[in-house]
Amino acid sequence: SQPRPLSSNLNYVAGQTVANLTQVALDGSGLVCLYAHGATHLVADLSGWFEPAGKAFSPVTPTRVLDTRVGTGAPVAPVAAQTALTLDLSAVAPAGATSVVLNLTSTDATADGFVTAYPCGGARPLASNLNVRAGDVRPNQAVVALGGGATVCLYAHSTMNLVADLLGWYGSTGVKMATQSPERVLDTRDGTGGSTRLGAGGVVELNLTGQAPAGSTGVVLNVTGVSPSTDTFVTVYPCAAGRPLASNLNLTPNDIRPNLVTVPLDSAGKVCIYTQGPMDVVADLAGWAVNVA
Repeated sequence: SQPRPLSSNLNYVAGQTVANLTQVALDGSGLVCLYAHGATHLVADLSGWFEPAGKAFSPVTPTRVLDTRVGTGAPVAPVAAQTALTLDLSAVAPAGATSVVLNLTSTDATADGFVTAYPCGGARPLASNLNVRAGDVRPNQAVVALGGGATVCLYAHSTMNLVADLLGWYGSTGVKMATQSPERVLDTRDGTGGSTRLGAGGVVELNLTGQAPAGSTGVVLNVTGVSPSTDTFVTVYPCAAGRPLASNLNLTPNDIRPNLVTVPLDSAGKVCIYTQGPMDVVADLAGWAVNVA
């Protein structure tokens, strides 16, 4: 019931299989439209929904909770093909948390494959959160329910290293999430948001006090890296907190790659976007976390 916005959720090339988490508002009939610029098959997995009586969300500055390359959250070893790693989040997710938001990244895959995140103790679902090519570095945000003991299982179809950054959790306390039709708040290609193309080590500050309503403590952005000149990454974080050991996007030269990002606002209503290497960056505001009286 609304016109198609000036935004994108997926960017793909011929023959590619690529995933991205999407947070999208329903129209009055409960419908969502999926527009494809080029002919393609589409697969959609339902991760959850927002409702007035739903769980509250607590966004946090991105925190690395898993890196199998260095032994964070698991032994130093790739996840073997067709096995599941158990990620114990009991030390970081508080009592009462029912699900978590993770940015998952696969590296060093020995073959094309996929990753599925699901609550431990339950059956692995027919779904995937990451679609991986051999040797690729591929991130995607995931919302996943917690299993017994606050655990999440990560199934790897092919042998690969896995990295996970905790972005927040849903539970009995926190703030409410709201979703809107995507609004472009940054495009360094045309100056939207007040920035031009970022250089190596560049940072753009986005002041979102004019777009997110009063009382907002975090935002949901679809962030797209465009045409980097080197292998590189992007990190999104609340400006006042300082840049964390985390990444939201991993890109190769001339790549165009998006990822949904859930990030707290700092006290001035700002979010910072850091680029390790030179690139253009596009950000679309998809929603926010807001305090409810």
